[in-house]
Amino acid sequence: PQIQGKGVPDNGWVYQMIYKGEEVDEIFSTRGLINRFAGVSIEVESVFDAIQQAKSSPQIRAVLESFGDDLAQFLKPLVAEFEADTVILQGGITQGFLYFEDAMKPHVSIPILAGELERDAALLGIANLFI
Repeated sequence: PQIQGKGVPDNGWVYQMIYKGEEVDEIFSTRGLINRFAGVSIEVESVFDAIQQAKSSPQIRAVLESFGDDLAQFLKPLVAEFEADTVILQGGITQGFLYFEDAMKPHVSIPILAGELERDAALLGIANLFI
């Protein structure tokens, strides 16, 4: 991860940044995605549950695509400031990457990949505090 340099916030952490009046972690997290579904009256217990239903639900796919579009809009200026060559997404949201990846592509001109850690990514962040 890029943790220092031109345009990079302390420790490379963007989760505490503000986007559209909210902390990024409240928008682009598992919690944020579940809230997004609830905001359009779609009841899901987890991102995994939503992904299981996505194949047969155009409404769930639309929410995921909107999520990807917003995430890309947030990342676009950061990619430029960081001078990044790749974006790697981690955490529970990566379970839905297949459904929001295409919505991100028009906004971010570098590769966007889903990491393999999924929910265990938080453990990596915690461990990084002590290294």
